[in-house]
Amino acid sequence: MLRSLSASCLASLLLTLGAPASADPAPAKTEGPAPAGAQPDSAAAAQADPSTPAPVTQPPAPPQTVRLLQGKLAIELPEGFNAAPLPPGDASEGTAGASGMLYTSNERRQVVVVSEAPLPGKLAAADDDKVFLQGAAQGYVTQQKQASAEYDVTAQDSLRSGSLGLQRINARGNYAGTPTLNTSLLAGSGPKLAVVQVISRADDVQSHQALVQEMLQRLPPPAPATRPAAPAARK
Repeated sequence: MLRSLSASCLASLLLTLGAPASADPAPAKTEGPAPAGAQPDSAAAAQADPSTPAPVTQPPAPPQTVRLLQGKLAIELPEGFNAAPLPPGDASEGTAGASGMLYTSNERRQVVVVSEAPLPGKLAAADDDKVFLQGAAQGYVTQQKQASAEYDVTAQDSLRSGSLGLQRINARGNYAGTPTLNTSLLAGSGPKLAVVQVISRADDVQSHQALVQEMLQRLPPPAPATRPAAPAARK
């Protein structure tokens, strides 16, 4: 249904989350004290060539709105998340037609993965099909556990935004030795299933909950339930 992260995306995720480097750190210098009047290399270079421009600091990425399911699901991300496309789906892996984006924030050390995939067998889902969403959630959890045996669901519930039903899955996981917190939102409409994954370091529960709550608060409120029309009075 939905694919696991590719090697390049996983590398970007680990870099953002701050996974421990495999290489040993460089040994500390054992040189004696610098002579009087000595300057750091960078300062000396700047003094030697005052025309050298100072490094330019890039401003953080602006807030972004990610629209899925033909605009029925709109996720608003705060500033600081840099976007990169996920590799397209592969028919040999059963993911033909899947697409998505990877949003990373090195400052927050958080990752948001947004993906959309066609339903198998030309199926079509209603906007708030609870049976479909429960089945999709079960399949999603099974897939995550196949990708990582340490994936463990801690809570699951149902939400609504506008006329759209969502399944929220909270879990703990592990990416190449980095313990993580994972919150996934699943929604279906018509021939497609959308998944939004929020991934943070396991030791930063507060930041993870704050980002998820901020995203949920910006979702449109649930649409009022439609009631069947009352039968016309007999004359």
